[in-house]
Amino acid sequence: MMWGSLWDSVREAELDPKVYVELVVKNLATEQDETIIQSLLGRVGTAMNYYLPDAGGTAIASPRQGTPTPCSTAYSTPRPPDSGSLSTGRSSQPPRPQRAARF
Repeated sequence: MMWGSLWDSVREAELDPKVYVELVVKNLATEQDETIIQSLLGRVGTAMNYYLPDAGGTAIASPRQGTPTPCSTAYSTPRPPDSGSLSTGRSSQPPRPQRAARF
């Protein structure tokens, strides 16, 4: 329940995504539920990819080696999904090749 509330705070720009990622990294080893761990790792990935600017900013310390992971303290606007697929129903990716018919 606590993790969900913290994630909601990140999504509503009430909590710095960097702080959320650091909390997860520091406390992940104590979490026992595999489903929660999977959810946390997915949310950390989302925070790193969409809520934090690309690498080159400050770092998040790894609790095991003490080595920093690239990150930035500045907020960024989440990137929207491919706009082409939302407005026209078409994807910007090339079409997949057709499968050969089975005999």
